[in-house]
Amino acid sequence: MCCRGDKLEGPPLASVVSQSHYVNSCKELTDNSKSTDFEVHRNWLAITHSLSIDKWYFEETSEWTLDYPPFFAYFEWLLAQAARYVDAAMLQVNSLDYDSWQTIHFQRATVILTELTLVYSLYAFVQSSPVATKKQAHAVALALLLSPALLIIDHIHFQYNGFMYGILIRSIVLARKKSNLLLSGIMFATLLCFKHIYLYLAPAYFAFLLRTYCLGRRSIFDMKFTHCIKLGASIAAVFALAFGPFVYLGQMPQLLTRLFPFSRGLCHAYWAPNVWAIYSFSDRVLIY
Repeated sequence: MCCRGDKLEGPPLASVVSQSHYVNSCKELTDNSKSTDFEVHRNWLAITHSLSIDKWYFEETSEWTLDYPPFFAYFEWLLAQAARYVDAAMLQVNSLDYDSWQTIHFQRATVILTELTLVYSLYAFVQSSPVATKKQAHAVALALLLSPALLIIDHIHFQYNGFMYGILIRSIVLARKKSNLLLSGIMFATLLCFKHIYLYLAPAYFAFLLRTYCLGRRSIFDMKFTHCIKLGASIAAVFALAFGPFVYLGQMPQLLTRLFPFSRGLCHAYWAPNVWAIYSFSDRVLIY
């Protein structure tokens, strides 16, 4: 890469990002380090593979019970179809704390591969950015994809945050064009059916789609009923695909108890939420 005057020349940023991410991922694939969420997702692979769907949200052999929405459960089931060819022992519900090197490498590989959704979404973000802000968009994309926090949490803590961020960013990028507003809403509804922690964004999405898609430009009293029906029906269809089987089985109360465990506390009673609660409180006090 070289500089000529004020112009920076070299390989495209997308290529640099992809190569850097690839190198980091290859290094991590040779590492056997792991943390709590490794066993969480191994157990979910076992639950969705070994048990019928009517038992998924009741199984409690492990303390790490299935507590994500149905789309994520279906996602785990799909991963389990490949996992059985790697090490079938990881798919046994009673194989608590099972951590063969094949299992560790398989789970880390699935995290890295699913982050291709993030790569694609960031590419779409850069491509859809105005020419005047292309450089800033490139910088943001690079910072997000190569974030140490993301790499450490996803690839060592074995979460699929990159995958989820990819869906979220794709939804935001779609919202940049009026013709894609409906798809943006559908994408966000899909995200909620993967991980309900994103519910805190729902009011913002509701207000945005209501104003830009369902109401006229000149007046908030100019309701576009066709658009309202399309949006409502589309979101209802997404939730029906996710929760429909459990509604049919009469298991919605149990499923909702798992998603919102008020009796246990919405945060696990370990050190992390307590530390962050103290930090957040102290931060607010110091500001004022």
